[in-house]
Amino acid sequence: MTSFLVPVLAVLGLSLSGCSVGHPFADPGEEATRLALGSLPPPRLAVMLPQVPTGKAAGLLWEKDMVVALVGQSVPAVGRMPARGDWAVQLGVKPVDGGVIPQYTLVDGSGQKRGSGEGSEIDEAAWQSGNAEALNLAALQMAPKLAQQLTTIELHAMEEDPHSLHNRPARIYFSGVKGAPGDGDTALGKAFVNFLNDARDQVQSSPKKADFSVGCTVKLGRVEPGQHGAPPQQQITIIWRVLTAKGAEAGAATQLHEIPAHSLDGKWGDTAIEAAQEAADATKTIISNYSRRNQTTTPSGASKP
Repeated sequence: MTSFLVPVLAVLGLSLSGCSVGHPFADPGEEATRLALGSLPPPRLAVMLPQVPTGKAAGLLWEKDMVVALVGQSVPAVGRMPARGDWAVQLGVKPVDGGVIPQYTLVDGSGQKRGSGEGSEIDEAAWQSGNAEALNLAALQMAPKLAQQLTTIELHAMEEDPHSLHNRPARIYFSGVKGAPGDGDTALGKAFVNFLNDARDQVQSSPKKADFSVGCTVKLGRVEPGQHGAPPQQQITIIWRVLTAKGAEAGAATQLHEIPAHSLDGKWGDTAIEAAQEAADATKTIISNYSRRNQTTTPSGASKP
């Protein structure tokens, strides 16, 4: 039969495609709680109020622009003075002939500098007047660089941690298949475990200490008359949901197919094998994207997929 997986996987919370930047501060499952304290930024990043010649109002505007730009890069930033242990972003400028260069400094919870960057030159008149467009442009230019640095810091910490998914297999609890006609619950579940279980993804029978859990539901649509003399048809929908250890949705893959009515009321046979293999591949991709276990840091400090 033809491919069982719908051409566009319905993925909740992320795309199945790879990404070089990842998701700064994203919870990669239970492993994150085992990382050394201080190695990773806290759940929120404090953007400190900068000094602007025209006064506090322009400073607040630049601070807000930076927060919005960082949130657009999936960094949950907040405009405030850092609390004890917070990581923070300090905004400032470097004078040059005819203007200033906007800059940022990333500081960890112990006060150590962990990164820096800059935007394009702002001419002296725009800086002295607190030009809103110039300040916003500076924020938009610097936010992606800062997000990349945060991702690199996280990836480096995971690479160094023997308990992270960079250095050990993912533990996956499979709760089974529900709702399939015929022997689908058993056949589909058994085939899925066979395809999923390997050196990188180890399936276990208990949710205890699992990094992720996977469950599957199957639904059959009503019988519809066949077109142009074809036999009656039914639509089958198979949804595979991947949850983190904390119960958050890491992603989901949906399989849709039109089948002859009641053709799966008995044994699934090869249909279970085809559907399970595609679902296992999608599950592996969801777990890899969510945990970023396929991403590494280069010697220069940039991350790569």
